[in-house]
Amino acid sequence: MINQIRPIIFWVIGIGVLAFIILILSIIFNVIPSDSISPSTTIPNNKTILSESTDTLSPIGSGITSSEVKANNDTWIKCTTDDFVESERYDTISFWYKNDTVDWTFVVNSSGTLYVNATLGTPNLFPVYDDGSKMFLCKTGASTFFNGSMDDFRGYASSIDAKLVNLTYLGGRL
Repeated sequence: MINQIRPIIFWVIGIGVLAFIILILSIIFNVIPSDSISPSTTIPNNKTILSESTDTLSPIGSGITSSEVKANNDTWIKCTTDDFVESERYDTISFWYKNDTVDWTFVVNSSGTLYVNATLGTPNLFPVYDDGSKMFLCKTGASTFFNGSMDDFRGYASSIDAKLVNLTYLGGRL
């Protein structure tokens, strides 16, 4: 009787191994996106989070952790007296900012090297506070806040060179 079951067992194991190999190859060649196997916690790129230019953007997913942030024209952050956005810490950051006295200005902190409008220099304001473990957009210190607007915040895992700073600046605000 065991001799009769043995071919069935080998057949089932063979089908299982073949199915596993097809699954791995499908993921490698992106036939089946890996997110469908293990769902991602990120928000799809096409999700509408604002419908009017003065809507309040509330925390969604694992990105924005502030209680609320004002956004204008669905693109930039309007910072007020006590609003801020908490971010993970990056080695290098770039962003645009403006307020009542300064028009849109591009700032980069590349591992401690500061650029203003793609030129080495120190900005008049730096509306990102770094406490050593997290970054806070719209804050200028532990208890001081930036009153103005920020746009196109980017975080990088390592420093960027002057050429990339210049290319990003020439690309303008997104």
